[in-house]
Amino acid sequence: MGEGKRISIVDTSGVSSAAGEIVIGSLLQLLFELAIRGGASELGRATPLLVVVEEAHRYFGSSPTSRVARSYVDRIAREGRKYGVGLMLVSQRPSELPATAMSQVGTIIALRLNNDADQSSVGSALPDSLSGLIQSLPSLRTGEAIISGEALPIPSRVRLKKPNPWPLSHDPDIAAWTQAPRTELDLSESLAKWRVSS
Repeated sequence: MGEGKRISIVDTSGVSSAAGEIVIGSLLQLLFELAIRGGASELGRATPLLVVVEEAHRYFGSSPTSRVARSYVDRIAREGRKYGVGLMLVSQRPSELPATAMSQVGTIIALRLNNDADQSSVGSALPDSLSGLIQSLPSLRTGEAIISGEALPIPSRVRLKKPNPWPLSHDPDIAAWTQAPRTELDLSESLAKWRVSS
């Protein structure tokens, strides 16, 4: 899959949610089954694998097309370490992740969460003694996180090093919404990209 490279990126951002669920489910199934059957020099314990699923809440919903993805993310979370397969789920909506996968979490890195359901989901995966840290989730600043689990000896509230260059993820300028557009809106490029990816 990676043509000899150590990192492979599968970008499903241009496909529909249903197709993304099928692709992710099939990849998780393929990678896990290969790791189970891996020999001494193949994928698995001899060559450990970390599967990172960005925007994970998109792929593990309750739709029929997410059934394979859900079952394999749960299976990797439960059994993956025996076969050298690790799993990192990255999501802004932890409440929408499978409960089995959340219950098997080794380390949680939680940034600011305002939604009660998401806070509860993170809180249920952490020890009861950390209720004070969980209550601070809505008040975390940009770049602050609560980290708990195997990655640190004690649960901590930390400031993360900001990436350089900073990603294009900042909020839009609200003042721009109140002004009349300077030019006519041209959607032709967006429509062309959409048609190609459909």
